[in-house]
Amino acid sequence: MTNRGDKLLSRLQRGDERAFRFLVSQFQDRIFSYIYRSIGHRDDARDLCQDVFVSVARAIPRFRGDSSLSTWIYQIATNKIRNHVTRAKGRYHLDIQDLESSLASGAPDPEQVATGEALQAVIQEELASLPADLRVLIVLRDIEGHDYAEIGRIVEAPTGTVKSRLHRARAEFKQGMDKRWTSKTEGQG
Repeated sequence: MTNRGDKLLSRLQRGDERAFRFLVSQFQDRIFSYIYRSIGHRDDARDLCQDVFVSVARAIPRFRGDSSLSTWIYQIATNKIRNHVTRAKGRYHLDIQDLESSLASGAPDPEQVATGEALQAVIQEELASLPADLRVLIVLRDIEGHDYAEIGRIVEAPTGTVKSRLHRARAEFKQGMDKRWTSKTEGQG
């Protein structure tokens, strides 16, 4: 950790509220985005994001620094996502319209907008259909841009396992996208 990071951690572990507010301001948007893209419900994502920072506040005195603070926060978020999806099994449906509206295209041409929105909807539907453990990997790597080693620390798996699971996730995603896009475009013609 950097000298600045060490100072922040020291202040956090002493219970400094200003340091905690700073930490939240630095990570809240990224963590919310990660959770939201992983579960697809804005209200649930807000609640889980808040739960993440409550857990961080409670656990920060015991943070040992085995990983970066960022990795540790993402680990907490990943565990919250897993628990949420497990508890919600069978009654949980991703809100595709909510996802679509949050990712609206800015293309100027109405035909491009319609095509872009249709593609966006298909992408979100397929992402939502993946098992949560695979969806999390795609979100962390392909949307958030984390490297394999960081993802491994976040999901607590070896880098090789992350790569193979991500390969499987992308293959399932591609196969599903091919089917969804083909059926969607054939239905329009």
